[in-house]
Amino acid sequence: MLRFTGGFLNLTMEKEEEETSPILRTAERYGDRTTIHGISYIFNRSLRTRDRFGWTVIVMLLFSYGVFSIVDTYKAWKENQTLTTIRPERAELSQETFPAVTICADGLNMNIAEKVLLKQLEEWEANDPKGSRRKRETSLEDRFKTFAKDVYGLDEDVDIQDIVSVMTTTNLGTITSNKARKDILKKVKASALMTEQEMLEAVSTSATSTSSTTQTAGSTSEISISSTTPTTVSTSETSISSTTPTTVSTSETSTSSTTMSTTTISTSTVSSSSQSTTLTTETTETTEEASNSNSNGPVADISAFDCSTYQDGDVINGKTTCCSNHNSVKNFCNGNDQCCACSIGGFVRKVANQCINRRRRRDVQQNSNSKKPIIDFFLNPNLKEQKSVLYNKTNAILYKVLSKENMAKIYTSLFELLWYSSLPCFSLPGLNSRNILKRCTFQGVRYNCSELFRTVPTDKGMCCSFNSRDAIRKSGYSQLLTKMRTKDLEIRQNSSASNGTRELMRIKSGQKNGLSLVLDQQSESVSFATMQQRFRGFQIFIGEASEFPVMEDRGIVVDTGRYTNVDISGYLLKAKADIRDLAPKDRRCYFADESNLELYSEYTYTNCRFECFLKRLAKEMKCVPWYMPQVPGFPACDPWTAKRFKHNLSRQRDEGCNCLPDCQGSSYISRTNSAPLRRCDSYNINRSPLCSFEDSLDPAAWAAAAKQVFGDNVPDYIENITDSQRNWYTDLDKEKEILYSLSKRGSYDAFKEDIAVVNFYFGKRDMTAYVTSAKKTWLIFISNIGEYLGLCLGISFMSLIELIYWMVIQFTRNSTRLSKHQHRE
Repeated sequence: MLRFTGGFLNLTMEKEEEETSPILRTAERYGDRTTIHGISYIFNRSLRTRDRFGWTVIVMLLFSYGVFSIVDTYKAWKENQTLTTIRPERAELSQETFPAVTICADGLNMNIAEKVLLKQLEEWEANDPKGSRRKRETSLEDRFKTFAKDVYGLDEDVDIQDIVSVMTTTNLGTITSNKARKDILKKVKASALMTEQEMLEAVSTSATSTSSTTQTAGSTSEISISSTTPTTVSTSETSISSTTPTTVSTSETSTSSTTMSTTTISTSTVSSSSQSTTLTTETTETTEEASNSNSNGPVADISAFDCSTYQDGDVINGKTTCCSNHNSVKNFCNGNDQCCACSIGGFVRKVANQCINRRRRRDVQQNSNSKKPIIDFFLNPNLKEQKSVLYNKTNAILYKVLSKENMAKIYTSLFELLWYSSLPCFSLPGLNSRNILKRCTFQGVRYNCSELFRTVPTDKGMCCSFNSRDAIRKSGYSQLLTKMRTKDLEIRQNSSASNGTRELMRIKSGQKNGLSLVLDQQSESVSFATMQQRFRGFQIFIGEASEFPVMEDRGIVVDTGRYTNVDISGYLLKAKADIRDLAPKDRRCYFADESNLELYSEYTYTNCRFECFLKRLAKEMKCVPWYMPQVPGFPACDPWTAKRFKHNLSRQRDEGCNCLPDCQGSSYISRTNSAPLRRCDSYNINRSPLCSFEDSLDPAAWAAAAKQVFGDNVPDYIENITDSQRNWYTDLDKEKEILYSLSKRGSYDAFKEDIAVVNFYFGKRDMTAYVTSAKKTWLIFISNIGEYLGLCLGISFMSLIELIYWMVIQFTRNSTRLSKHQHRE
């Protein structure tokens, strides 16, 4: 019975199924067998309708939450597709590049600039068809004038040294005053005394002259500063010129003497390397001697004296007793302290042939005081208006010579001149005998400094850079850098100097594995009015190999006379290979070879920002400073615009630059400590590297003491060793020091004033590394989908296979069965 009943029910259900639509039949059977949670309750006919509806709502809500979570995860992935982790890098530190180290010394060497000018003159004449004829028929002075006008556009009284100074200074307000000082010193010594009028005429004569200020060897120029009109000076007036015949009068009448004073200022200007200046003063005094009618004694040879200073019985110059028979000298000066006669033993003897009138003496003293040191020209507030006029004239000339139009014409020649005007990094035979880099050691190996360093432009002029490389795209600026470095290379080859090109150096930790340098400021070779810093020492920039060194922003100071340790640390930026497949906007960084920059061939975040700021300001100011990478279509700035450019550069913001960080790179932090250099004595001879007899430095720290030991019998092999004693001034510089009391200083010790020893090293064995990798892949994202859907509904890959099976295979079967059933009927 039961078997019959069951069979009947099956037949009944099969009949109902055959009459049910394939979709509903497939869904009901799928609901009974699926692994997805909650679906079976929806298609269970045994449940009440409201229960099945409730389960439908629950399943839809959980499914919606899972889908929402998946979409949110996908958006977050696309917005930030990279993940940065922090880890200490130990094993790979030796594979990292040592940072670039750029060293700048303060001051310029105009003697080198003059030699470069002569070389430029020779090259100019060699390329000029008329050059050989001009060389035979024209003096060097006239040839140089023609050259300066043709190459530099100088047709005013501004020499090329003025141009070099104004192009390299950061304080343009001092240029005109420095030129005024130089103009005065072309005519007189710094110790000379001049009136205010003479100072003004000395400067104004130069400011209005059209002659070249560069003189040929052996030529002389006489400059007369005088007035053609005799001037009478009263007791209340001050003499305005000592070059005019002067008559001095007094309000009191008595026996008088008249003095004629003539002062002549002459200069002898010698070639570009030296100038000799002399001040000659000739004073002729004509005296009308006053005598007493009763005086008949012999004349005593007594110098002029003031009667008021002597009393009865005083001895004058050990020759006679004055006025022993009278109450006082003043009585015999007739109340006016003029010429007097004294008597001895009842007879009159002439004891004074000149008694100076005290009033006249005050006038003479006042006239003498009107002649002041040259420094008064810069300090005297009474000359403020006159100085302003002269300064404005000088500025007008400089503006004309250094206009943007002329800068475009002279840029190449001026760049070469400025390249060599800074203190040189290493010896260049024929141009310099003094250089900054005295000894270079890297990781314990001694190198020729020219192997490790090269000259690079910075915001402080030309400086010495270690481990740097050019990332500038090919342009006129990059070709100019290559040209100048090639010239340096040719000069060093001629001297058998090492000139190999090395790969970038790698890092090793420890003090002995760093870069050790002996630096020399060479103060005695620095030209006047070219030092700008408030300190004594070197400025040093530590950065990336392709970075433009901006000393004003990140320069550190190393003092002379000290041993300085610079401990470098920082962090590394690294990237895994999997982020290469991501677009730069997705990974939010650029690799170095993905540069889209116009000026740089290698991308760094620093280069991107620098180029952005450079191009932005170039459009605003219509030019670019001469030492910076040149933006196509814009000339080099004049010094005044360059100063504003540099000021505005430090105030720029990143908005609008669209610069992404570096995928790989480094950032450095430095800490310094220092101690004074120790003197050489028996405690450290042949122990300290600076005090070695076998490996002596030039100059040798011990040489001066050794020479004193030998006394007057110094052997040649000791005499030829350069000691550390240097003169503060050359003989020529002594005549140009306006604070001429300082020129009396003798020598100084270079190991206190000029030389610094500095060691750059990585003290730690590791550096912190920020490693960037892909945050998600498609596989990880699919896993995230399974996480959310499995959490909500228990969906897995098997659930998807079941769904495909029932929705495709079983649905097809049910549809076929229904079709056959309908066909039989």
